[in-house]
Amino acid sequence: MDIRKRIIKESENLFIKFGIKCISMDDICQKIGISKKTLYQVVSDKEELVREVMVHHLEEEKSVFNSITHDSENAIDEMLKITQHVLALLKRMNPATSLDLEKHYRELFINMKAAQFDFIYNTMKKNLEKGIKDGIYRDDLNTDIIAKLYMTKAMSMINEELFPDDQYDKTTVFVEHMIYHLRGIISEKGNEFFNKYIQTIQ
Repeated sequence: MDIRKRIIKESENLFIKFGIKCISMDDICQKIGISKKTLYQVVSDKEELVREVMVHHLEEEKSVFNSITHDSENAIDEMLKITQHVLALLKRMNPATSLDLEKHYRELFINMKAAQFDFIYNTMKKNLEKGIKDGIYRDDLNTDIIAKLYMTKAMSMINEELFPDDQYDKTTVFVEHMIYHLRGIISEKGNEFFNKYIQTIQ
C-alpha cells in the first residue's frame, strides 16, 4: 500500500474510532510512523485530509453495497445484508465523528450528505424495483416515494434531538427502522423470506 493510501486509511480508522476534532496531524503521523513533512507532501492541511477520507469512505461503501447486491439471493436478503453491514459500522463509529464533521467542516458535511443521499436513494430504488419484479415486494409501490421516505427515516436516526446517544442505542434504532421498512413493502410471498432471514439481525 502506497503512503497516500496508508494515510487515508489510517486517518479514517482514527476518525471513526475517536472522532475528527480530537485527532491531530501529529496523532496521524505517530500512528503511521511518518514525519509531518511526509504528511504535508500528501495533503496541505487537515481539512483536505478529512475531505480525502470522506470521499474514500463513500467509495468504499459503494463498493461494499455493489458486492452485497451481487451476492444476495433476493431483494430482502440484500436489505438484511446491508443492515448487517451498517450495524457493524455503527458499532465501531464514535458518534462524535458525524457531529465533528457537521460542526467543523460544514460545507464538506453538506456535500457529502448530498452525495450519500443520492447513492443510498438509488440503491433503495433499485432494491424496490428488484423486489417487485421478483414478487416479494408489493406491486403497487411507488418506488420513488418509498425510496425517499426510507432516506428521510434513515437521516432522522442521526438526529441527536430525536435519538440522543445517552438514551438510544443506534444499532437498535436502525434495526427497528429496517424492520418497519420491510414490513410495509413485502408481499405475502416476501413474508416467507422475511421470516426466514429476520433472525439473522435480531
